[in-house]
Amino acid sequence: MINDIIHLNKFYDIKTDPVIQINVIQNVDIGKRKKSKTLVIVPGGGYDFVSNREKDPIAVTFLAKNYNTVTLTYSSKATQKDVCYPIPHLELLLTIDFIIKNQNKYRINPKEIFLIGFSAGAHLAGSYVYKYMELANMMNLKNVESYKPKAIALCYPVITLTQNTHLHTKFNITNGNPSLINELSIELHVTKDYPPTFIWTTLEDTAVDPISTELMDEALNKAKVKHKTIFYPIGHHGLSLANDLVLSKKEAHKYQSIATWVEECDKFFSDILKNK
Repeated sequence: MINDIIHLNKFYDIKTDPVIQINVIQNVDIGKRKKSKTLVIVPGGGYDFVSNREKDPIAVTFLAKNYNTVTLTYSSKATQKDVCYPIPHLELLLTIDFIIKNQNKYRINPKEIFLIGFSAGAHLAGSYVYKYMELANMMNLKNVESYKPKAIALCYPVITLTQNTHLHTKFNITNGNPSLINELSIELHVTKDYPPTFIWTTLEDTAVDPISTELMDEALNKAKVKHKTIFYPIGHHGLSLANDLVLSKKEAHKYQSIATWVEECDKFFSDILKNK
């Protein structure tokens, strides 16, 4: 298996140190392998830190489903003082730029790149998909239409910054700049061009109010974007896979119905590819 750790500041003129981990199952000569679908993973953490429970467990699970996986450890308050927009968003853009430019080495199909985010990572992913052209201009990147993912998954996401929001996410990404609140409230920017979206949360989430998912579902419906939204009746925030890779056996048993989100997400992505 290919398991490469890449410090993006070695390839781009940036002051931060985002790190990506690229995993590719090497079951044949990598040069002969057909280019495959790829999942870019954006963990949560309120932009305070980057959650480990949404890194390797997600990567190994989707590797087993025949995805290449790319996990982004973006800048957070754990690594630097300022993480205000556009810092993490530029790091996500450069992640996608890097894998597209190295698609032959990693056998990545640039037309089959999916994006999954968790909590604040879902906020980063969900806002990136309408900001990527603006971000590309900041980095003087050209011909970046393919940098928009084929589809995205938003897991217990922070969507809105305007009401009942996650305060750490809001403050860290805006640094108190009121002009960024509406600009980074995702539900206000969903148009017919927004990518197909799989989204789930739990109604018992007390960290990120389910209203975020409700507002996103309404926006996707209004814009007539293909999507699937699941509200699980029980479960706390940050469940990740909701199985015994990330939870105690007792909790994993309690939340086993939530663990079905992985199959639901994979099916959603697969259906997008079938209908391309």
